[in-house]
Amino acid sequence: MNNEINESAKKEFSSLQIANELIRIIGLLDMKECIPVLKQKLSHCIESDCLYGQEKAYRYTLARLGDEEQRRYVLDILVDIYTFSKEDIAYFRDDEITWRYIELNYFSDKPIPGESGNSTYPASLAAMSNVYPYIKNIPEALKYPRAQTMQPYLEWAKSFYEWLMANKANIAFDYDGEKKYPLWHT
Repeated sequence: MNNEINESAKKEFSSLQIANELIRIIGLLDMKECIPVLKQKLSHCIESDCLYGQEKAYRYTLARLGDEEQRRYVLDILVDIYTFSKEDIAYFRDDEITWRYIELNYFSDKPIPGESGNSTYPASLAAMSNVYPYIKNIPEALKYPRAQTMQPYLEWAKSFYEWLMANKANIAFDYDGEKKYPLWHT
């Protein structure tokens, strides 16, 4: 009886479309035994033009599990400011990916839509704001500002970036994000 239930559950599970969040949980759980199936699903996804979010979930999970081809893909393509989020930094917990995100996006000229939809702000500010919660031992002078205008935030982003670069060898990341997310995002 139990064998019949298990086989039935396996058949039903394999026929279901797994949500992107569940795919990424495989990476969080370090389930390396899933790599062959994930690669097969990604290959099918690429061939059949599945939804971008699902392809991204397979690529992220494989990269997190150590697949070098997908890790390279993330480093070269997916760390873009429009694709890679603050939560993705915490998902990977990978200093090289975080530094690549900073390097690629701080000098990007891509405008980031503001919450109101009527304004934009520079990618440099978005990148620094997204990295900020994961940096340990930030000097008091570089704590995230509270201001009514954009200028103090832009000045902060520049100073914070310069401090990061000057101290790159000594920067420690805290991917649990003990600091609160910058106020202007909430």
